[in-house]
Amino acid sequence: MVDTDFYSLIGDDLQGGVPPNWFNAQLARYKTNSDILRDFYLAQEVSAFKAFHDGVATTEQAAHAITRPISTNPVPSVGTSSDEIVAVTQLWRLYKDALMEWPSSRTQDLVALGVAISRIPDQIHRGEALDDDEDEKPLTWQGLPAIYMVWRDAHWMHPSDVVQQRRDDTAARQRARDVYLKQQDVEARLVAVGIFKYKFAFRSVITALEKAKRSEDHHEQEPARDGDFEPLELDFHIPAAARWIKHNGQRMYTSIVKEELKDLEEQDIPRGAHQFDRPTDRWKFWEQRFSDVARDELDDFTKAEAQVAVNIMRDIRSNLEEEKGMRDDLR
Repeated sequence: MVDTDFYSLIGDDLQGGVPPNWFNAQLARYKTNSDILRDFYLAQEVSAFKAFHDGVATTEQAAHAITRPISTNPVPSVGTSSDEIVAVTQLWRLYKDALMEWPSSRTQDLVALGVAISRIPDQIHRGEALDDDEDEKPLTWQGLPAIYMVWRDAHWMHPSDVVQQRRDDTAARQRARDVYLKQQDVEARLVAVGIFKYKFAFRSVITALEKAKRSEDHHEQEPARDGDFEPLELDFHIPAAARWIKHNGQRMYTSIVKEELKDLEEQDIPRGAHQFDRPTDRWKFWEQRFSDVARDELDDFTKAEAQVAVNIMRDIRSNLEEEKGMRDDLR
């Protein structure tokens, strides 16, 4: 999680959506000594994002316009060790900030834009940018190369870190929670469409519902991040887990039933995750965890978010069990 003061969340109640000054501010927001990065690449990308926001360009048209400057021009010589991807990562920072700051009613539109960009057939920088992971083949837009690096560099802090800095400031804590939940909602949506890896869904929910413990139950000043413990901030972790269930729950339930978690690498499952006798016991445990919070938590926001997750999980389980019963009847 980045410093929450970096983002200015734009509410859905703002008439006209994103104000024009948001687009104007982007050129000044990114600090670079390279005129070509700011005045050539970024200027055209911001213009394309505005056309997309205003409905002047369709999703596919915007994806083409956004990627065209990078696709059709050689690698810029800006004197960094990563010139091949510096323009791409700058684009992803712009995309990240739009995902985080635009009204939530536009989030799915932006996710669809990312999918459209990933389908652009062009090579990056006319094929001059090479993929180190794929035998030096030319980089393409497929998978939005380097986007997760940009996302994770901006959103690496744990809720407990953020809360610790704002424990005596209720308004700042509330704002930090809003930013964190927006980040988690966006991340869950990007996983759902395949831009981010599916394994992140299990890592996030297991951390919130199985691994984390109440921060007041822990007495160390600096909890170990690689151990079996992560301090639990209920009003952060529980609503975040609910968003992962909302956007990925059906696929996650199917994976649990099919015991696909066994196929994940050991490092993909947080240490401290529970062990269950039957695969579906994990789903039941999660559902019970949400139910307990919905019943016992004092904070109305967290209670409501937990109850939404319970309802979604019950519907998923009921619908898939019904489908299975119908298939069995046809045999």
